[in-house]
Amino acid sequence: MTAALPKNEGDALNEDELLASLEGVSRTTMRRVLRELEDANRLQKIGRGVRGDRFRFFLTSIEKGHGQKESGDGWEEGDL
Repeated sequence: MTAALPKNEGDALNEDELLASLEGVSRTTMRRVLRELEDANRLQKIGRGVRGDRFRFFLTSIEKGHGQKESGDGWEEGDL
């Protein structure tokens, strides 16, 4: 699922856009994974979640000590 998530705010996707890009994944499963990624600080959610300003999602970079950054979140498409 993370392959479908953008890595920057400018390309952030809302739930409908993300779900359309995922084959064979239910909305419930997608929301569960989004919540788990957000809880693990691997996903950023922007927007107010109201009409005209829907929540949009993108992956965050993980700080990896000594100023190195690692992109990604450990979740792979097969994790669903």
